[in-house]
Amino acid sequence: MNRNNPYSVMQVAEDLYVIQESSVRCFLLLGKEAALLIDTGFGTGDLKAEIAEITKLPVIVANTHSDLDHIGGNYQFERSYLHVAEFARYRDIERVQLSGDSEERHTLVPMWESDFIDIGGGILEIILLPGHTPGSVAFIERNNGILFPGDSILSECIDMHNDHKHKGRNLESYIYSLEKLLCMKEEFNTIYCSHQALTFPVGKIESLAKGARRILAGEIEGVLPSNDSPYAIYDIGGVKIFY
Repeated sequence: MNRNNPYSVMQVAEDLYVIQESSVRCFLLLGKEAALLIDTGFGTGDLKAEIAEITKLPVIVANTHSDLDHIGGNYQFERSYLHVAEFARYRDIERVQLSGDSEERHTLVPMWESDFIDIGGGILEIILLPGHTPGSVAFIERNNGILFPGDSILSECIDMHNDHKHKGRNLESYIYSLEKLLCMKEEFNTIYCSHQALTFPVGKIESLAKGARRILAGEIEGVLPSNDSPYAIYDIGGVKIFY
């Protein structure tokens, strides 16, 4: 990554690339008929051109959720898939921060729980995981046992604070989403994260869910990062939750 190009690219498998932009990652999966781009980062560079250096396949864009650091490059593509529960959040962010050079609204294609995206030789299923945002999703590719959970699973700190800029976060919903993944844990063996460490151990999902439950039950005391912060950091043992 240099001053003129904010992206660094790492190939982690024959058909999987990680595109790093500052603190966030996008994932590019190559199929026989199309490529799937999971999230578009902040959009500070020419992401479309970066992908064209990797593949000439048609690109399908799908967002894990509508936080700015995951949708910032959407305007470079004709359309993107997003869970319908995220549409209102997306339009709010688009109106304030994603106007770009055009006043036209970006085309959103609705995704639903258990929908599939087929790129030829690889099929990804959409798993609804509300909590971090109302329509947060994960993408699961069962052939290789891979899960892309967006911001629902991270190795160091997970943002669950709810304010004017990050509307819709809900800790109780988040706990149920983690427990949902626990019921599916035999279906994947690798979790690729959008921030912090690249991977997260499948075996630690249970401790993450239990820790979040303890926060909700008032069993863990949070620490305020500053005197004027209404939100505290809760250490649940290796992972912190900002809530």
